[in-house]
Amino acid sequence: MGKRKKLRASVAFPKRFATNEPQSRLLESFSERLMRNLTLRDLFAVVVIVALTLGWWGEHRRLVSARKATVDVTGTVTLDGRPLATGRIDLSRNDGHSVGCEISNGSFKIPGVPVGEWSVGIQGESVPPLYAAGMTTSISQRVREFRYGLKGVDALNNPAAAQRGQAGQ
Repeated sequence: MGKRKKLRASVAFPKRFATNEPQSRLLESFSERLMRNLTLRDLFAVVVIVALTLGWWGEHRRLVSARKATVDVTGTVTLDGRPLATGRIDLSRNDGHSVGCEISNGSFKIPGVPVGEWSVGIQGESVPPLYAAGMTTSISQRVREFRYGLKGVDALNNPAAAQRGQAGQ
């Protein structure tokens, strides 16, 4: 085999980088050139980008804090005007998160519920299956106490008779 030739690469730097000027002087000249070439359109683009970034950041922080906010949800459940003796209330969201607790003497308390939209299901003795799912509620920092007035099977099947019965009591 023959001899290989060595390749030499040379890079020519512009003269302004080859000087012995301090780095601050180079930065100063860069900022001067930048300001000279900056147009009103460039300034407007920078302002728009900064505004959009700050807006996104603020919305992101609001969403994150709303996601982390939790409240203790309390309430009462009545069936035909009387407290539900025993039962269960379940809250579920579209993302699969669910919480619930037992109902005792018409009262319930669910600690640490994240704020947001929830589907509500109530089950118990004599509670029609219609209430097992389908109701929705919005839980927030201000709205955290609920009252559910359920109607029994008789009232659902014959509303006029149920009203006559309540009027006589």
